[in-house]
Amino acid sequence: MRKKLLAFGVAGLLVLLVVGFSVAEPEFSVTGHFRSLSYWITNPDLVKDGPERSYTEQMLILNPTLKLSDFIQVKARLRALDYVWGDNGVPGLTWPWMIRGGQGDGGSNNFQWDRAWVHIFFGKYGSLQIGRQQTDLFHNFSIAEDDTYPRYHYITPVFALPKDNNIMFGILYDKRSEGTLDTSGGLLTDNDSFAWCPWVFFWNPKIAVGYVLFVWDLYGAAENGKNANWIMHDAMINATIGPVEIKSEWDLIMGDALPFANPVTAEPQPLAVWGTGDDVKHSLEFFVDIGAPLPTPVVNRASVVVGLFSGVKERVAGETTGSIRSNEDWIDEWKIDIILWDQIYNEIHNAWIIRPKIDFVVPNSKFGGYVSACMSFADQPARFQPAAWSPSDGAIPLTAGDEKGIGMEIDLGINYTLGPRQTVELVLGYFAPGKYFDEANRDGTIGAALKTHIRF
Repeated sequence: MRKKLLAFGVAGLLVLLVVGFSVAEPEFSVTGHFRSLSYWITNPDLVKDGPERSYTEQMLILNPTLKLSDFIQVKARLRALDYVWGDNGVPGLTWPWMIRGGQGDGGSNNFQWDRAWVHIFFGKYGSLQIGRQQTDLFHNFSIAEDDTYPRYHYITPVFALPKDNNIMFGILYDKRSEGTLDTSGGLLTDNDSFAWCPWVFFWNPKIAVGYVLFVWDLYGAAENGKNANWIMHDAMINATIGPVEIKSEWDLIMGDALPFANPVTAEPQPLAVWGTGDDVKHSLEFFVDIGAPLPTPVVNRASVVVGLFSGVKERVAGETTGSIRSNEDWIDEWKIDIILWDQIYNEIHNAWIIRPKIDFVVPNSKFGGYVSACMSFADQPARFQPAAWSPSDGAIPLTAGDEKGIGMEIDLGINYTLGPRQTVELVLGYFAPGKYFDEANRDGTIGAALKTHIRF
């Protein structure tokens, strides 16, 4: 039956392609970006006179679009020039699966079609995307553009309501794995799973509100061989109150624990490792970014980010704690720091984040920059943190006590604008570890990064 459905789907797509070519002259366009990041970190193990870390990574993203007609487009994404040069020193970097391979090409990502899909437009009836597509919702916080599951995504057109109000909704479905429906092997890849996600988005000139219900169903992975359902409620609230702009997104995770891949090695884990079938608890995470422009010739904006990334609590029988953690896209966009969460932890988990930031410009020039201070506090004492989620795969010991102070990082960024959406930025930072770390791992760390980002 599945082969027949696939055959019908391929035949239907071919028909659409033929019709698209026959009714209009095709148009081809390419967008994308190139980035190059160079890092220097004095002692990433937080030990005085310890090893240094220096390396450079680069990546080119191309997004070609072939417009066949007004109602059908073929889209894709290519990754190229994915290289890392230099000695990383300690595992757990921004691109750990690349850097662990050593100097030079990190693996299969040098030239890769990581997604391709068809976008079909139905006019007043909305549009449908089919394939391994780029699907991000709201702030790229939970439903991120890096997801590459085979996916179907229907999006309605915008419905105009009275008084400049608008509403739009959609639903996506993705096939996460084709399993044998036999859980005896105990690995995530041995199970049949899928996810479905309805969402709604409302906005007017003063406020925007979005809601997502994401349900992931894994066959036979819960207690007594029942299906496991991992459920995420995700909401976004943006608002403008006078000169103040507010961006936020909120996640609440519930349902059954699923056998996720190991966060360090990216290898699938046995069902027993993650307590599959247990109830998910203590899994609220959010961020709120509040900022306002300042009427001065030099300092042009002040903002503060407050975030909670739910961590690991004291274990209770029948419960699994913790959250999905933030997407890397979120970290990049708000520039949390260059040392702690980018180089030592590699992800935000088990922490409160408070980060005030001042943006400045140099009058009559292309120079600007920012000053920020990122304060981090653990959601729970370090003794509840499993070894697999410890920083750098356990390379930096944590305290066995009840301390929660992770530390503070101060960063100075100086950027130069090459052109529209093209910047070069130098960032200098200092991280002062807190008592969350073992007593022997509390020496301050100095870091520097040179970033080039060209969008086109």
